[in-house]
Amino acid sequence: PLQPTSPWGVVEGPGGTLTVQWQEPTDPDAPVDSWILRHSVDPNMSLAHQSGKPIPGEFTQAVIEGLFPGRTYYVQIQGVNAKGRGPWSKVSTGFTMEGRPSLQCTQVRASDICSDRASLMWKPPPQADQVRE
Repeated sequence: PLQPTSPWGVVEGPGGTLTVQWQEPTDPDAPVDSWILRHSVDPNMSLAHQSGKPIPGEFTQAVIEGLFPGRTYYVQIQGVNAKGRGPWSKVSTGFTMEGRPSLQCTQVRASDICSDRASLMWKPPPQADQVRE
């Protein structure tokens, strides 16, 4: 297939999601059977994560879930048909909105508990970069 348009309408959703829209290239001799979507935190698309299963060719929108809130992501789309895979689209950018923390604090301890106060201590969650991607 021909190269699809750059994903447009990369819209941030609630903490950790992006909705991606694209336009199918106009080529009546090579209709798209399915799409492959990939995303990365690197604009050069190194270590990009591909969508788990192909997106049916009649769709031109997908939601990427499980992303970290408050981060910039880069996305590309690729068409597939009986002739094989087409070229990747140009890279588009999206930003996930801040949401509630997705990681929990650990080792929460209360001490000096009185009727009107308590002291709390905890270990912060690991940095997002140490957990995923």
